[in-house]
Amino acid sequence: MVFITQSERISARARDQLRKHGQRARPSGQSPFLTAAGGALLVVIGVLVVLLTATSVLCGSS
Repeated sequence: MVFITQSERISARARDQLRKHGQRARPSGQSPFLTAAGGALLVVIGVLVVLLTATSVLCGSS
């Protein structure tokens, strides 16, 4: 549970930073790239959370 809330906060911060950076650099041209990067970032964070929970469950059962 703690890992999930922390990853959600981190992903929210990263998305905000990406939006701010994109708006400063190129507000119109880079928006599709930023949304794709944000989606990829969320996928990576989700995979990391799943791996952490899976390893903790496996170590706990064995």
